[in-house]
Amino acid sequence: MTLEQAQKKGINACAVTLPMSQIARAIEWGHDLGFYRMVIDSDTDKILGATLVGYETAELVHVFLSLMEAGVTWQLLERSVHIHPTYGEALPSLARLLLGDNMPGCPNM
Repeated sequence: MTLEQAQKKGINACAVTLPMSQIARAIEWGHDLGFYRMVIDSDTDKILGATLVGYETAELVHVFLSLMEAGVTWQLLERSVHIHPTYGEALPSLARLLLGDNMPGCPNM
C-alpha cells in the first residue's frame, strides 16, 4: 500500500523516505536518482508497503514482500544486516529513520 491508500482505509499510517543520494552504493555507481519509501501502520508497526524508485530497486522488492507476508514489524528490518556494498544495505537505514526523538510515529515528512 501507499501512504494514501492506507489512510483512505482508515489506517493510522505513516511513511519514511530515504533518497538514493544518501545510499553509498548509488553514490559510488553514479545512480543517485530515486528513493526508497516504506509505509508502516503506526499502531502495530507492521510494514504495509514500499515504493522503490531507482537503479536496481527491482532486486529489493522481494525483501519487502517477504517481510510483509511474514507480518513482521519495521523493527526486524532495522535490526537486519545486509551485505556491503549493495543497494540492499540501505534498507535497515530506511527503517532507522523511525528511531530516535521522532518516535512515537513517523518523523516529519
